[in-house]
Amino acid sequence: MSSLESKKLMGLLLTLSLSIVSACKPSPPPMDAETTAKVQAKLAKADAVDGQVDKVIAKCAGCSLAMDGSPEHTMKLSGFTLHLCSASCKTSFGKDTVKILLAIEITEP
Repeated sequence: MSSLESKKLMGLLLTLSLSIVSACKPSPPPMDAETTAKVQAKLAKADAVDGQVDKVIAKCAGCSLAMDGSPEHTMKLSGFTLHLCSASCKTSFGKDTVKILLAIEITEP
């Protein structure tokens, strides 16, 4: 086997290994019925903050709805589309979405 063939084979094996490892990351545990109901209620309340009930949360949930979100940084959760303000906010919010979401204090519009 030539050096070039060896390098191609090693590259292919590395790519395959990374694909397998990334596919094996654990998914978050499913929510129980009580938590699901709380999340749905909080999402519905957050959805109404912008005056439109359209299952799109335009304010950044990662910033406790204090900043405008951007369609560029979008997440889906329980049938709602959440617009976050930045990539870093999306990453932070994504690490513990339910806990952060349930901690948001939403005042009635």
